[in-house]
Amino acid sequence: MSASEKRKQSLITYLMKKKQYVAAHEISKSLDISNKTVYRMINEINDGSPQKNIIVSQYGKGYLLNYSEYIKHRIASKAEGESIYTPLERRNAITKTLLFKSPRSVSIMTFCETFYVSESVINSDEKIIADMLKPFHLEVVRVNRKISVIGNENDIRNAIAQLLLNEIPLETNEFYANEEAINQEYMSFAMKQIDYIEQAQNSSIPYPYNLNITSHLYIMIKRLMQGDINIGYSIDQYSINDQQLIKANNELYELSQKIIDHIRFRFSIQIPNSEVFYLFQYLISSRIDSNCVEEIRYSPLVFEVTHFYISQVLQKLDVQTTGSEEILKDMIKHIQPMLNRINHHIQIKNHLLEEIEQEYGDILAAVIDASTEVERTFDFNPISKEESGFITLYFAKYLETNPRRMNALIMCTTGIGTSELLRTKVTKAFPEVEIIDVISTRMLENYDTRDNNIDLIITTVHVDSHSNTPQILVSALFTENDQERVRSVIRSLV
Repeated sequence: MSASEKRKQSLITYLMKKKQYVAAHEISKSLDISNKTVYRMINEINDGSPQKNIIVSQYGKGYLLNYSEYIKHRIASKAEGESIYTPLERRNAITKTLLFKSPRSVSIMTFCETFYVSESVINSDEKIIADMLKPFHLEVVRVNRKISVIGNENDIRNAIAQLLLNEIPLETNEFYANEEAINQEYMSFAMKQIDYIEQAQNSSIPYPYNLNITSHLYIMIKRLMQGDINIGYSIDQYSINDQQLIKANNELYELSQKIIDHIRFRFSIQIPNSEVFYLFQYLISSRIDSNCVEEIRYSPLVFEVTHFYISQVLQKLDVQTTGSEEILKDMIKHIQPMLNRINHHIQIKNHLLEEIEQEYGDILAAVIDASTEVERTFDFNPISKEESGFITLYFAKYLETNPRRMNALIMCTTGIGTSELLRTKVTKAFPEVEIIDVISTRMLENYDTRDNNIDLIITTVHVDSHSNTPQILVSALFTENDQERVRSVIRSLV
């Protein structure tokens, strides 16, 4: 492969990891090339496609890989005997093959012929794949030039789910029609079961829970159709806690039985009894937004964890907890299925995470710290950054609809007349600002802004002060320009 082709593959690999548009200067910085080279490479890549849209652009936002078109182009190129797999794509494809066929092994030569690479390349891939699968407690085993993945069935499915969900862009709820990776018959049937669940529950299953359930059903069907699975166990082998869970959510358990019956009938396959419970775990771990007016009852633990999060995060952000009932009502709906996911080791993919980190980085950091405290206090399994990202959105909504109240001090030369007019104008323009006091300039030196919790001093006259409290100089008429400057200072303080 030429140096030029390697650079193009590096660009494609970089964009594959991004779920949002990326500016040219960010690409050039990451790949250590000039902006001009970025534009030229994108044009050359697009010229290789009949539709010229492998990489799409949007003014003011940058570039995004059109994954669907890229897959079509890749398959067409491969049909002509050309291999344009990036190393990342190749390793992901090998990993999925090994996971779906587990515990059966696959010949190394099969991969060499499929991806047009040498055995030494596959050997290098094997080491990287082994590291990739370690967090899932899976082992890559080689015997007589054959490779297999060995591990618990739940761990195997979690690994497959993460690989599949990583390929789904934020803009769509569908898996791309990549025939090499996705069996369209299995996927279409799995997606129809989501419709059935929603109709049966008179509800909707929002993103990302719909994708989690779809991927679970797809993986189950494909594993049962292709693999040698022995995971069956009967209801009397469930733990007491599991049996209590089924009893408390019997409607969802019966719905799980119906879905498994649909699959059994459609594909004429024997399905272990355990699959009903596996699906049931996903349903109780998903937020199903019901249209029913019946009030949902939450366990004391769910209330306790939700209150703990609210208290910890708002304290870390130095925000008063007054009026936090609003966030409690919203967030508790998320916490209940989240606790089920944590308990059953169900992973969730958050395609908004990168954007959340950029937009609400301080809130996310506070939530991640609180999640660590939750794990320790309640002896929970680890709470992922993806989960913390979703929780962050509830706090972001709360803080944007309930902005932090600012304590302000108004100061003029005399402390009367113009200052009272200014008080009225500030209160009208900024309802979230509470005027604690109105003083004259000569009173400032003896005024303790700390004891009075003053966040900001709005003054009509410049005064040199030893106080660390921010001051902003405005006119007594408090013009629109003054208001914009105060607004800017408030944003910096919140």
